Amino acid sequence: MSGLVGCTDAPQVLADRLARRLEDQLRLDGPIKDPVGRPIGKGLPQRPECGDVLCDNRMLLDSGRDCPRCEDRQVGRRAQRQAVPVGGVGGG
Repeated sequence: MSGLVGCTDAPQVLADRLARRLEDQLRLDGPIKDPVGRPIGKGLPQRPECGDVLCDNRMLLDSGRDCPRCEDRQVGRRAQRQAVPVGGVGGG
């Protein structure tokens, strides 16, 4: 992590990531049953959604902003869905 955001910011970036993921866990899956294994296995590893080395779950590690590459991919997918004719292929 320090190689991506610097030694000074790395602890806070990791703490923020863990807090977001724990919040998601509690909201979506309920109480944490394994308080040691959960943070190590699911809370701390980076989850890049695109090819950007700073991307972690659609957020840039160095700034905390939304990842522009992920936003572009989402816009592209939305445009593809809107381009599909109602009734699908040959559904006329």
